[in-house]
Amino acid sequence: MNKHKLSKNFWLYEFGGVMPDTRLLSFLQGIRDLCKMKVTISASKRTPREQVNLYKKLSFECKIKTIENGLGDMHLIDIIPFGSRHLPSFNTINLRAADFQIKYKDEYMKGEDILNEYIMPLTEKLGNNIGVGLLSNGCHLDIDREVFTKWGYSY
Repeated sequence: MNKHKLSKNFWLYEFGGVMPDTRLLSFLQGIRDLCKMKVTISASKRTPREQVNLYKKLSFECKIKTIENGLGDMHLIDIIPFGSRHLPSFNTINLRAADFQIKYKDEYMKGEDILNEYIMPLTEKLGNNIGVGLLSNGCHLDIDREVFTKWGYSY
């Protein structure tokens, strides 16, 4: 077996041991093949507890507005996206979202650059029913959207 070929493919452990949906995997592998650089999964599967803890932390750090931190008019529990594609779902056993980074010349690419250079060219071939969250140092990518959706994060 060719070790080099194996190293460019994704491994199940990179997705927290949960098999990614084949559409998600196709996009991530397509990005890796296009950029010819390491694509690192920085977040994949979350448990409901991890989702709650993440949003508690964001609220505590005042990165989201909640009644609890005095910045918003909604309770934290009402803001937590329990429909997140990072979470297990009753309608599919496969992971439907991943956050990833691409390192280029000792720094991570911006989400907007990843979107324009790698994701958009793949939508013609793989479809555009995806969601892309733009991070300062990477992207969130999810599948099974009704239409292409793009957003930024304030944190």
